[in-house]
Amino acid sequence: KFSGDGMGCGGDFILQVAGRLPASDAMTNLRRCLLPALAVLFCLCGSSVHGQKEPSEKVAEWRKAAEQGNANAQFRLGECYAYGRGVVKNEAEAVKWYRKAADQGNEDALFTLGVCHVCGKGLEKNEAEALKWFRKAADQGNAASQSIVGTCYADGTGVVHEDIFENRFM
Repeated sequence: KFSGDGMGCGGDFILQVAGRLPASDAMTNLRRCLLPALAVLFCLCGSSVHGQKEPSEKVAEWRKAAEQGNANAQFRLGECYAYGRGVVKNEAEAVKWYRKAADQGNEDALFTLGVCHVCGKGLEKNEAEALKWFRKAADQGNAASQSIVGTCYADGTGVVHEDIFENRFM
């Protein structure tokens, strides 16, 4: 699972720092799920522009372009809703725009939908669904997604048994 021993990958590290888990166990667990943990960190902290405010004019431009089918604008509008930049924060609305962009093959949206499924942001947590979106991003060459997919297959996270033999990212 993405969550390591139940505390989460980061939780193992925190327990080690607190002296409640041997360092070797914590580091093994952290290495085993480092990339999924990074996906969760991305989810919790947002993109590099998290916290920046978008002027309402910029959001209006992106909305117009997004409604006309521009995948990059759809992704940007999703980011605005995800982090409350220029609009009221609404994770479900963010997922709606990410999905529109992902349906057009936007690599960032594909990766971000995987993260949303890992974290349960705007929809229910679902490891198998997360893996589906990470695989789509990986197929487009997204290195982070390729690493996450490899880790998922190595650990069996979100994987249907028959798929293990088809995986090319291990």
